[in-house]
Amino acid sequence: ISFFIASGEPPPCSEITERRDDGRPTGWFSGRAVEVWGCGALGSWIAELLVRAGVRSIRIRDYTPVTSGLLVRQNFTNADIGAPKAQVLADRLRLIGPDVDVSVSATVFGIGNDGLVPDCELVIDATASAQVTALLDSFVTEAPPELNFAQVATDNSSATLGIVALTSSMCRPSEVDRQVRDHVLNAPTLEGYRTLWDPDDQLLTPARGCSTPTFRGSAADVMGVASSAVSLLGGLLRSPRPGAQLFALPHSPVATQRLVYVSVEPAG
Repeated sequence: ISFFIASGEPPPCSEITERRDDGRPTGWFSGRAVEVWGCGALGSWIAELLVRAGVRSIRIRDYTPVTSGLLVRQNFTNADIGAPKAQVLADRLRLIGPDVDVSVSATVFGIGNDGLVPDCELVIDATASAQVTALLDSFVTEAPPELNFAQVATDNSSATLGIVALTSSMCRPSEVDRQVRDHVLNAPTLEGYRTLWDPDDQLLTPARGCSTPTFRGSAADVMGVASSAVSLLGGLLRSPRPGAQLFALPHSPVATQRLVYVSVEPAG
């Protein structure tokens, strides 16, 4: 032992044969090809977690630049200000996973000339955009059955609630959202989750002149939601079917039921 300490060389060790995260829900992502649409408060952290989970390839789609106010809770640094989000996040992901094929696109919708990642098995929409959902509706039913789509979002008032909605060619995302919303609105015990479908009056305009209001929540909150969403999604993908997982962080002031799964019937 003293020889290795004195020489500054690490002691010999056997080859690593078992990952530290072996057996955890995120194991589903290992060796998979995925896309992340939108790399903001949730998407930027989700992308990093997927690379750490061992994805084979990942494509990041976002057309917006990094601005100083985003550093409060998004996965960027001061040196990234002014640069395209997708590009600087991709550079970070390559440092974390040198063997991962990382690519970028300014087409946030994923429907265009560059298409999807070859052999892509999962698209994660973290944009919280109604326009993206509408485009997904027109695209999902034409997609191959093995391609899964997940939408991840949080609440406007605290960023301590989360929803992971999963679907495929079996059911449009808007139909999944409608059925889950109706279930929540009709279940008194799930009252706290109704805020996920509230109007935008809880949104925050963080600075004068900001054109896009945003939700309230800290970096700790959004990291917690992103981490929970990735783990829960990994579990859902083991037996994928249309539905949504609702969840609340332990410190959430909004809901007391921490984990609720809502199944969805495929339309038509």
